[in-house]
Amino acid sequence: MKKNLNYIKLKGKNVMKFLKLFTIMLVTIVAVILTGCSKPTPMGSDEQVKELVISIVKENTGVRSLKYAKIENIRTVEVNKDIKKSTSEADLHYSFSGSIDTKTPIKYTAQINENGELYVEVYGDLPRW
Repeated sequence: MKKNLNYIKLKGKNVMKFLKLFTIMLVTIVAVILTGCSKPTPMGSDEQVKELVISIVKENTGVRSLKYAKIENIRTVEVNKDIKKSTSEADLHYSFSGSIDTKTPIKYTAQINENGELYVEVYGDLPRW
């Protein structure tokens, strides 16, 4: 009878160790899943951000004769991971049909909004034709 009680105690200790290990593993897995599900802070050098900046420049300047526009020399000024927002400065390199190439400094922010969508704002001396 004593032998069975020792076996039950030993089994109980192993169950407790297993439950502790299982709880730690479960918490770790949930933390990894939750971290992986949220979108990262968008950076100024991300292709999608650069494409949106160029799109905003084209839309807001009303320029139809813009030959090309490219973002160069991107510098990250600030990153706020709490609100998933980054601020960058860059050179906007552009040219109109039949004109010389021009560079102008711009500043832009990229942020994930509450709906999980990318939101970009552009500031600077944008091209006018």
